[in-house]
Amino acid sequence: MHPIEHLRYLARAGYADAPELVAETASALRGLGFDHANLVLTCRRIVERHPTCGPLWWLCAELLTALEPRDTLRRCVDGVRGDSTPAHLAEHLATQWPDGGMVAVNGWSWEIALALVSSFGFEVCVIDGDNGADHMVRVLERNEVVTHLVEPQRAAAAVGECDVVVVSGSFVGADVLWSPVGSAQLASVAYCAGREVVAMTPIGTRLPRVFVEAIVQMVDDDTRGEAWYRDVEAIPLGLVTTVVGSGGVESTARIASTGLVPEAPVATELTVRSAM
Repeated sequence: MHPIEHLRYLARAGYADAPELVAETASALRGLGFDHANLVLTCRRIVERHPTCGPLWWLCAELLTALEPRDTLRRCVDGVRGDSTPAHLAEHLATQWPDGGMVAVNGWSWEIALALVSSFGFEVCVIDGDNGADHMVRVLERNEVVTHLVEPQRAAAAVGECDVVVVSGSFVGADVLWSPVGSAQLASVAYCAGREVVAMTPIGTRLPRVFVEAIVQMVDDDTRGEAWYRDVEAIPLGLVTTVVGSGGVESTARIASTGLVPEAPVATELTVRSAM
């Protein structure tokens, strides 16, 4: 497939997991060459088409600031494919609840699913909605994880019966996670009920403030600025007990003063919308 057609195919992809998008995008970018002016325009269009995919912003920012673009693309792809975030979550669950327990999650998340199928003795309440919940249930049950599909209006009751809520960040700022819609509800109920809230920040999701602000602006431009039409919503770190990333497990009490450190370099040219 020609690189341009490859990028068009990726732009039309309605849904794909972030590691797959990063790997496929990197493959297409290699075929285009590394003329900086063309890369800037191409990267702008990539993030405009998938604005809430934090790892794509990370990939494009790394590429635009790289001295060796080919090596950078290879490193980024290896990073998402070898992301240890799911393994750290599985280890945390096993440490905190060695005899197993009940976990509540908001629909589909590749990283959360990978962690849960690696854990032992846990049951999972998957909150239903337009969020890939059916796919999450199929994947977990196929791997012999006891799973319950819960209607959205019963989410609060499910959280009350669980030991921990796990949410995954689509993109993350210093003090706030932006997660698929419905995640803030689970985190808020868990916080009020005294349950642990674990936030996953897969590799590439921790972004500089300028990127986070640009993403929110892009989303608002497409939703007339009305928050209830967004596909993502903010979860303040104050609602979160534990943050799990590629570097391990951190208590939010320890990082409250400094916030989460961005993984991506600042490439402000990405925040300018393309003319086409």
